[in-house]
Amino acid sequence: DNYNKIIYNETKEKMKQLISYLKTKEYDRGILTEKEKEEEEKSILNYLSLANKKEIIEENLILMGELLKKLNDENIKPIILICPMAKIWRELSQKYPETRDIFNNCIKELEKDYEFEIYDYFDREEFVDSDFYDASHLNFKGAEKFTKMFAADSGIKTK
Repeated sequence: DNYNKIIYNETKEKMKQLISYLKTKEYDRGILTEKEKEEEEKSILNYLSLANKKEIIEENLILMGELLKKLNDENIKPIILICPMAKIWRELSQKYPETRDIFNNCIKELEKDYEFEIYDYFDREEFVDSDFYDASHLNFKGAEKFTKMFAADSGIKTK
């Protein structure tokens, strides 16, 4: 118990700072150096190319099928959310148009055997870079926008 109190006291201030940072940070690609932009683009393009590898697709389909089966067996109807991404992601993903086709085909395959709802916000232009704290993750403002949009689209009530 004493150990937990010590850890809590040691990390409490750092966590407050991190939360404050995430609440206020806004992604701005314009302030990145050319090297940072290149590294960011390389990372995104690498991710997109990996997403098209047959063995990764097959493994993900198996894992997703197992998860959906377990949830369906428990009478839980899963909701799959495709989160919005910053403009650079949307632009670079156009270099791999087959990724979207592969993804859609995977969803069609899963829909044959499992029940779930899917909401896709990847390409939603309502999300601007300032809704993110980096190219991939929503900040608090963006998360609030996303939550309200999803609630409206799904009919789920929020406070």
